[in-house]
Amino acid sequence: MRLFHQIRLLSRTAEIHLVTLTEKRVSHIELEKLQPYVASCTVVKMKRWERILYLLYYGLKGLPFQIGWFTSMRYKKKLTEIIETVDPQVIYCQLFRMAYYCKDISVPAVIDYMDAFGEGMQRRGDISPFPVSLLYRWEANRIKDFEGRSYDWFKKHILISREDEKHLGKPLHAGYSIVSNGVDNEYFVNNPTLPKYEVGFVGNLGYLPNVEAAHYLIKEVLPGIPGIRISICGARPDKSLIQLHSERVDVIGWMEDIRHAYSQIKIFVAPIFKGTGQQNKILEAMALGIPCITTSAVNKAIGARDQEHLLIADHPDDFVVAIQRLLNDEALYSNIKNNARTFVVSNFTWENHVNSLEEILKSVTQ
Repeated sequence: MRLFHQIRLLSRTAEIHLVTLTEKRVSHIELEKLQPYVASCTVVKMKRWERILYLLYYGLKGLPFQIGWFTSMRYKKKLTEIIETVDPQVIYCQLFRMAYYCKDISVPAVIDYMDAFGEGMQRRGDISPFPVSLLYRWEANRIKDFEGRSYDWFKKHILISREDEKHLGKPLHAGYSIVSNGVDNEYFVNNPTLPKYEVGFVGNLGYLPNVEAAHYLIKEVLPGIPGIRISICGARPDKSLIQLHSERVDVIGWMEDIRHAYSQIKIFVAPIFKGTGQQNKILEAMALGIPCITTSAVNKAIGARDQEHLLIADHPDDFVVAIQRLLNDEALYSNIKNNARTFVVSNFTWENHVNSLEEILKSVTQ
């Protein structure tokens, strides 16, 4: 989503050549959606044997396994050919996983880390059972080391939020630019419907921080509010969540239009305590005028005001009280609903954030 909107808006003033890796076949429909915005789109499909070979090779060299997992000599060859043919002014590299391709290129390069992946991997290690925890911590240390070592390959470095800056492998004065995510405020417009659930959570249900948040909501918060039903909706639901489906809990998988998942809930609750980057699910819910309750950790990357744009809770009892307040106080519910939408429209448009990105890209070509 982030890269799509960046491509869409950068294409207004730039000629874009997209060179991308994929694990699965890309459909013509998906490619057609990109056509209006790119001068060319080169898709390289990774082969399983190739991935395993380079995973082992780079693992033995002390690099993160994720570098090996996303290495393709065919991709590197294609990238080199396109650079020689197009002679681009700047390379925009998305995620540290692709950084190794920029190690020896002569074109000025900018990297978008998005999140501090090493820190995210460290957190996985902290909660995973032994011996899997050792593997996660090993990979976390390699990623953090790589994030630091690869810093000098790039002219500019981008993060989604300032909170991630302290977790990367360079000191704070190294100079990271912040380009936040945005919300398509014309797409996420409130469509008044009668909510089916009092409370809900929407997100990628295969992503660990989201899985943990859903468990917390079901096990720690729901018991304190008798009589309500909650919806847990998102792609790739973890098996542990599917097993929690009950009369009071609906665990719903992928929806073609994510707005339908939001429209079924009256209050969006996101008890996320660990994770990196910026929680776009919160912004989308707010843009739809759905009052949100989340943690102070999540709100650091959003900057909303408690009691005005959303409600903040950091303990089970706090979540229970906040939910009950919104369910029982119509004036509070209405104020949060209206203020949330206004806040997102004023502060989180893709246009503003991509304008910042455009200036960063231009700065390395001058």
